[in-house]
Amino acid sequence: MNGILVIIDRFEGEIAVCEKSDRSMFSIPRSVLPPEAHEGDVVLIENQTTRIDRAATFARKKAAEEKLRQVMKQNG
Repeated sequence: MNGILVIIDRFEGEIAVCEKSDRSMFSIPRSVLPPEAHEGDVVLIENQTTRIDRAATFARKKAAEEKLRQVMKQNG
């Protein structure tokens, strides 16, 4: 893979604020993302194209849910 994986942190109007693996942030036009892109999606940027990495997005969501479950269990 020659591209980079980023996570959509948030949308600010027509701009998508994304986070790289080194935790640095950068902005790209929302128009270069797939129309179905949402905050939290993992996106592969490669060869001037973008696509949502559904498997990575799903794995991040499950990991976050498990982390929340553990915190709630400790505080409950």
